Amino acid sequence: MSEPRGLAGPDRERCVARERTLFALVLLVALLLRLSDFREPYSGLGHKSVIGCWGTACFAKNFDQHGFVDGGFMPYRWRLEFADGKKEFEYYHHHPAWYAVLTGLSVKVFGLSEEATRLPWLLFSLAAIASLWRFFRLVWGPRAALLAAFLYAIFPLTAYYGNYCWVESGAITFVYGGVLWRYVRWLRTKAGAELGWAAAWCFFGGLVEWTTFFILPGIGLHALVHCLRSGGGLRELLKTLLLPAAALLAVAVHFVHMLLIMPWERVLHETSNTVERSLELTDTAGTYLAKQLEYTGAGLTVPLLVVAGIAVLRQLVRFARGTLRGEEGLLFALLLPGPIYLWTFRFRGMTHDFLVKLSFGYFAISIALELLTWYRWLVARNARVARTLGAVVLVASAALGTRGMLAYEERFGSDDLEAFARDSWATPLLADEQTVVIMGVGPWALAYYARAPVQCRVNAPGPLQARREAQYRKMPRGTRFLFFYYFDVGESSPYYPALLANPLYAFLRRVAPSERHFEHAASEPGLAFEVFDLTDWVWAE
Repeated sequence: MSEPRGLAGPDRERCVARERTLFALVLLVALLLRLSDFREPYSGLGHKSVIGCWGTACFAKNFDQHGFVDGGFMPYRWRLEFADGKKEFEYYHHHPAWYAVLTGLSVKVFGLSEEATRLPWLLFSLAAIASLWRFFRLVWGPRAALLAAFLYAIFPLTAYYGNYCWVESGAITFVYGGVLWRYVRWLRTKAGAELGWAAAWCFFGGLVEWTTFFILPGIGLHALVHCLRSGGGLRELLKTLLLPAAALLAVAVHFVHMLLIMPWERVLHETSNTVERSLELTDTAGTYLAKQLEYTGAGLTVPLLVVAGIAVLRQLVRFARGTLRGEEGLLFALLLPGPIYLWTFRFRGMTHDFLVKLSFGYFAISIALELLTWYRWLVARNARVARTLGAVVLVASAALGTRGMLAYEERFGSDDLEAFARDSWATPLLADEQTVVIMGVGPWALAYYARAPVQCRVNAPGPLQARREAQYRKMPRGTRFLFFYYFDVGESSPYYPALLANPLYAFLRRVAPSERHFEHAASEPGLAFEVFDLTDWVWAE
């Protein structure tokens, strides 16, 4: 099904050329959508800005500022250099380091800018479309592959997060397409080199993000069924263990990297805390499922979600009847990563809409197959009407996808934070490498625009006092310490008194002088801070 059937010579060449042209147009549409906010400053609003900046772009900025070797090629949020020449870092080691290193390399080549931090992830997003298209084409043929690639390109969530500077971006889907393509080729040829390449994809994916391993359970189940039905037996099944072995090798590389940088006790403690928190479910199961349906509907658009629902029902019926066979079973390998992620990280699943994106390759091909089924049914009755309605569906899908993506951008896009860092009272403070900026809650993306080290999430007097003893008093004399206390509501808000009654705020008011900077709030609440100068408090006996 991977090549035009019934054609030979010039006719076949023209058909292939037209297919490639159409796919190039799909990539062009995808690129234009993903360039929509490519140059937009980090706003500190929404996950794309907060996590993309705080979890990736800030690391790239630090690599640009201090070099890769300084932190041992491990991403870090802040770096303090003490009077005796020793350094302390807040490392981020919950994901493999290489995604941050890759972003840092882009910044080193193209200079520090929002575009440079997003460029690798934009390219991964386009590569994901190409990777899925190649896999879809191998299994379901050119027409279904083109339609599925088009849908994946214009889904609001995949388009909006198409330049998302974070590990859950298109890099994972890119790897999924590569693993599945090689796996299918191995099924057809039994060539060991194909399985070796699939394992290499797993290893590469593991160096970027752990969730690339979520494709493996689906492949394992498919391999089990295939080997039982085809008579390949245990020997063939055991060969597929090369894939999880490659994944474990990537995990081992990351652990060796961590052990070379930081104490094992610290790695174990922080990792266990992260896992324990992620497994919490703070709402009922019904609320959780409703939230995932909401995220999926917004990410696909409601009409396409309805089509997807019909496609899922049809697949379940075929599975129950035993007619969903062979390579078609890999649909479920594409489906499983999203639910596995949502089950594994339940706490994040309530707030992070991009987690459902891991299954959007499944939705793309399922919706495409369903629409083509309807199209063929209609062609048999009235070809002209079928072609007209088909064109309408394509245009309407693109319009709905673009509208949904722009709604994301309108909700979360802003240049206030970048303008604030560039041209406000805070500009010289953020630019001074001899100043340590401390924050509790607030627009953490501000750290990207600062040359000063920015320590966030200091939300109580105890941790602040502990840092004074463990870190601040080791700094060179002349270092300035400023606490940016953020007001996320205005003075007229009923929540404003609670901010003033916060134990941390009361402590700061007691130990340090302050200046209020509410006049720079562009909107309610805007960027409103009270800045406490902790320098004298740090050095006081």
